Amino acid sequence: MLSQLTAPKSDPEQLFKYVELLANPDVIRRKMQIDTASGEEVRREARHYYRDILIERISRIWPAHLDAKVLWSVVQTIASYAWAKLSDDYGPRGIVIWEDIQPEILASQMPEVTKRYFEWKEAMLLLVTALDIAGTIAGDHADLIPKLPDVMDHKLFDFIKTDANGLATELFLSTSGREYFAQRNLSFIRGAAQNNYRRFGNDRRIASAMHEWSNIP
Repeated sequence: MLSQLTAPKSDPEQLFKYVELLANPDVIRRKMQIDTASGEEVRREARHYYRDILIERISRIWPAHLDAKVLWSVVQTIASYAWAKLSDDYGPRGIVIWEDIQPEILASQMPEVTKRYFEWKEAMLLLVTALDIAGTIAGDHADLIPKLPDVMDHKLFDFIKTDANGLATELFLSTSGREYFAQRNLSFIRGAAQNNYRRFGNDRRIASAMHEWSNIP
């Protein structure tokens, strides 16, 4: 289907509607395996397919007369999902408490703790995907560069600066280094943000809004 929609003589309106579908929260949740039993590898493949095969490929050939803002709606939806999951710290905090004192009262809750901890970790990678797609779209469509501060905002900066509100370090220390995934994923977020800042941070339209990123932690 994508090959037909991106062919030289394809109907641009159908491509527009297709991207609207890709930006639909339910579609993103299903395609990216959010809140499923799928493991890290399956989810990584799903994220990369969405990023590389769908959005980045479409962005490169987007017709000039079509409003490209619909592409940005994909970034917004993915980032919204990520932040919703990251706001739920029940999982990571439960892991820290269990490792520290192993209270019997928490034993029956550990399956739920583990599940929500996994979603919390994966949400970091959703942020990476949102940042990567944002950089691609901004590079392909200069008129969308001013939207970068929407995803590279102070909330993200603070999340990186505070080491995921301190949880990445707590998890690493409380598990004697076994749970290093939060720190690893945080480094991916930092790298994606740094890349976007290097590419677009000096654009006069966003230079003021992006100033704090010159000292990215």
